[in-house]
Amino acid sequence: MKKISLLSILMLSGLSFAASGGGAGGTGNGGWPVTGGTRPVAPIDTNAIILIVAAVAIIIAMVAYKKISARKVA
Repeated sequence: MKKISLLSILMLSGLSFAASGGGAGGTGNGGWPVTGGTRPVAPIDTNAIILIVAAVAIIIAMVAYKKISARKVA
């Protein structure tokens, strides 16, 4: 159980690295700077979406496991 919770925390902490890419001028992807105005907002990365879905699935599995183990004890 501790390994599952640690894995979900690692996945959620990885979101900050996965979402740092993006379009031109985005941070972390080697984009070029945009001249004469504001930088365009980088869209959310596909890796970030995958990590969010995986973290939510692991959290749901943890809750289900706790409910099942609580029923066995009772």
